[in-house]
Amino acid sequence: MNLTISGKILLMTLTTIVVLVCGYALMSRVKSPALSIVVLIVAIGLALLISKFTTRTILTPVRNISEAIEGVSKGDLTKRIDIIRKDEIGGIAVHFNAFAEKLWNTFVQFSKGSIIASSTATLLDNASREMASSME
Repeated sequence: MNLTISGKILLMTLTTIVVLVCGYALMSRVKSPALSIVVLIVAIGLALLISKFTTRTILTPVRNISEAIEGVSKGDLTKRIDIIRKDEIGGIAVHFNAFAEKLWNTFVQFSKGSIIASSTATLLDNASREMASSME
């Protein structure tokens, strides 16, 4: 199932609410205070697990993107992001990779142009020295 980020957040939030409401409903039917506490602890535990899963689902890819952007900002133009998602975060990764590739290609073209310009400058310098020495 391919959900968007907002869809995943909504689904996890609703699931958490359902778990807590069911826990509360079960707790209100239980006559034993000790069992009520156990039901409450289980409901809170399940809500925390769902929350942790949601956070990991969203934050792990965001951290990967952040690390790739940081690498490029420090000059590593070979950084790319492995794309395993088809949601908004996957879209960001696709566009980042395209940006990084274009930046790399621009750098390569600039380097080639710089080498050609340097070679041309050297040839012109040598030619002007030869002309100057022949005039003497």
